Amino acid sequence: MTTTRPQDRTDERAASSRVVERITDRLRELIEPRTTSVPSWVRAHAGPCPVPPPAPSTSYAAAMRRLTPEHRGIPTCVECGYALRAGDGQRLVPRSHVVEHPPLLEQLHDAIVGSTAGAASSSGPESRPTANLEALDAWTTIDQGMRFWVGAITNRQPAADVEHLTVDLIRRLPTVDRDDLRCIDHDVLRFWARARVVTTWDTAPLKPHVPCMNCDVRGKLQVRLEPLLAVCLGCGAAWDSTTIGVLGEHIRIMLGDPISEAVLP
Repeated sequence: MTTTRPQDRTDERAASSRVVERITDRLRELIEPRTTSVPSWVRAHAGPCPVPPPAPSTSYAAAMRRLTPEHRGIPTCVECGYALRAGDGQRLVPRSHVVEHPPLLEQLHDAIVGSTAGAASSSGPESRPTANLEALDAWTTIDQGMRFWVGAITNRQPAADVEHLTVDLIRRLPTVDRDDLRCIDHDVLRFWARARVVTTWDTAPLKPHVPCMNCDVRGKLQVRLEPLLAVCLGCGAAWDSTTIGVLGEHIRIMLGDPISEAVLP
């Protein structure tokens, strides 16, 4: 007869808590906007500003009102708000530009709606771009997955929309047993990774032309470096930073090219 030590139970609870936190973070990206900080370079006076910089509470509009009419449209110093006139010494200073991104589900929805605009024209039905078909497939997969898990937990067929189902699932995660939590973690990784790849806004994902190690279909793997994840658009398999090493080794073997080591760890 084996006994469970108190420390083992504590470790299990801690592990489950980390899994719940990871699932929650990924689900929230589906339904909540997120922000990213993009570094940029802006102009400032090379030496001391001709006037003291405005107080931190001074708005950009208030600073602009200090410009004389003839200076409107001229680049301004990011620190004092006054015009950088010809002949003034200038320097570039780093600033972070914060960009807000809509929730992943909203981005998928917009891609689907955009793909159907004008489809019923007088010239007949039009084909939709592959990217938009991928968005529709990703949306459908997420919707079906949320309905399955909320239904399995509550033992009833849910009728809410996918956003409300996602909120409901987040709320119920702490009550799910360890085995189901592991399965939910696996499925949510697939949903989240696919949505992140399909809605890529900045850098296009890498597309190694090798067969997927899960379904053996070639040309469906897509890899993102930030965050580090990969997904097969054929079978829906997904890998995150904890498992992508296996996929990276598979890609290196299939490519037979040591250069690929610089792409995936």
